[in-house]
Amino acid sequence: MPPSLTSALTRTLPALATALLVLVGAGGPGCLAAAQDGPPRLESPLGVSVPAPAGFAKSQDKPNPTTAIHLEEQPSGPAFVVNAMKMGETLTEAELFKQTREAFEVEGSVVDLASGRFLRFELDLTLETGEIYKQRCYAGLRGRSAYYFFLARTPPADFARLAPAFEAFVAGASFFEPREAQPEPSSDAEGLGEEPSSEDAPAPADPAEEPRPATPAPSATPAMD
Repeated sequence: MPPSLTSALTRTLPALATALLVLVGAGGPGCLAAAQDGPPRLESPLGVSVPAPAGFAKSQDKPNPTTAIHLEEQPSGPAFVVNAMKMGETLTEAELFKQTREAFEVEGSVVDLASGRFLRFELDLTLETGEIYKQRCYAGLRGRSAYYFFLARTPPADFARLAPAFEAFVAGASFFEPREAQPEPSSDAEGLGEEPSSEDAPAPADPAEEPRPATPAPSATPAMD
């Protein structure tokens, strides 16, 4: 991988990790459109289509540039989030998985679903209020685009209830050529959760403003068929 791309990923993925963990912003560029044929689906111009989960509605929060789809369960608030980011021509799946493991400080496991291969991992987020959210992520490379699917902002008591619906959400995803430009790793990390202080490393997030994740959960087990 070219040094410039390595540097860009090194500074952008940690910022992306922070943004995803605390769900800074939501929505996303463009408008979600319902697919016309077959079971209800939601489609983003950033290149991803997903089955519409029952009981969830589109978030009305402020858009985040990387967010393709952000759905919230009504009325409690756990979220299914899909983030999209344009990557370099030479980036491989193995390199994306490596960068993601480093950014989120997890090991995870590689799983094959009906929608393709992903790095799957889980982690806990502890807020300053003492609240704990349990989260699951699937990260995958499709063409030149990286997609991150999150079961986010989920209290531990709700995780087992929502996990099967989230698994179906990810497994039912399909991908296509984006109709709108996706954010690139070389772009400014502003708006993703933290601002890079140099070309090589991101500035640390302000602990007074950004909640800190707890020790990452053990590696997730492979998804069941």
